[in-house]
Amino acid sequence: MKKIFLLFILFFSLYFPTFACEYSVNPLQQTGVTNAKLNIRNAPCSKNTDIFSVTKIGETYKITGETEKYYQIDYNGKKAFIWKDGVDIIQQQKKSLLSKVEKNIVQNIAQKIKKQSPKKQKQFIEQIKKLQKNTKNTKKISEIFTTLLEVIGQPIPKLKKSEPKKVETKKQEIKKTSKIEKQKAEKKQATKKNLKIPNTGISNFSKTETDAVAKYWLQLYNSYRAKQGLKPYKYDARLQKSAEKWSKISANRGYWSHKRNPKTDGFYDFWKIQKWFKNNGVNCKIQNQTGAVENVGVGRLYCKKANCSAELKRLVKKTFDFYMREKGKRYRPHYKSIINKNLHFMGFGIYKRKIKNGVYQVYNTTHFCTNFK
Repeated sequence: MKKIFLLFILFFSLYFPTFACEYSVNPLQQTGVTNAKLNIRNAPCSKNTDIFSVTKIGETYKITGETEKYYQIDYNGKKAFIWKDGVDIIQQQKKSLLSKVEKNIVQNIAQKIKKQSPKKQKQFIEQIKKLQKNTKNTKKISEIFTTLLEVIGQPIPKLKKSEPKKVETKKQEIKKTSKIEKQKAEKKQATKKNLKIPNTGISNFSKTETDAVAKYWLQLYNSYRAKQGLKPYKYDARLQKSAEKWSKISANRGYWSHKRNPKTDGFYDFWKIQKWFKNNGVNCKIQNQTGAVENVGVGRLYCKKANCSAELKRLVKKTFDFYMREKGKRYRPHYKSIINKNLHFMGFGIYKRKIKNGVYQVYNTTHFCTNFK
């Protein structure tokens, strides 16, 4: 009897998981690169699924479908699933039908149109759109029209209509002026153009790159906070230094994590993280169950130039967008950091790990603080 009972339990432990995960897959044809170590599963669920293997960082997979949180991939001829947020989609650019010379000619024409008055620009665009409709378009002609419209830029400045001028009272004028001044002040506060980013000597990016990205990162946060009626974050050199240190540790490890001790720590050990901050010159007050806070991110950088500031901005924007997608979800630690009323100071650090020539895995860390002791 005991043997039958044990066989019964074994049968359900082996076969029940396959019934526990319900899902539907939307077809998708893409190529993705992993930016973290991911479990390769037989179904898109975190529990009760079989794990075939674990990916390495930088592996390329053919994506054949997607669910809400997972991509379906082709794994050794089998259908398998990996976590979406651990994958960067490789954008495949369409090959142009125009030669370089032809493209330059089209762009030069478009630039000349751009220099015309708004009225003439509008006339040119209407003519181009008419030609698009009336001409028997080959793919090449269609690309010429599209390129022209893209370079000219849409929408075209609106023509000023001859409307009667409204006489405003002094009160209206004062209200309007104060509103404009407030908007300017908020914008200035959010962008912090005159902000000086310290050179800690930790990051392996140039001073120009770290300056540009740190200012951009602060702007993203403070612009959103201004919309929510929250005070802007103040940038802090101590937090930048600690953030750069943790990004460097992550790059040397080859993966992102909050664990100070990878073998013994939990996913986010609050008190161990507070102790680490303190040991690295950041002593934050514990206020409303908040002290020093850490957010991390990772992404793939493709750049062979001496200054990769523009590419880095696009890369960290993906991390910010990922944080913003947590809005409305039950688990939203990164979004909470964006709108946290108890946090007042911020620092940002980046560090790169070379994959091959012109390709880098970039680790970013944001450190926050309530108030310093």
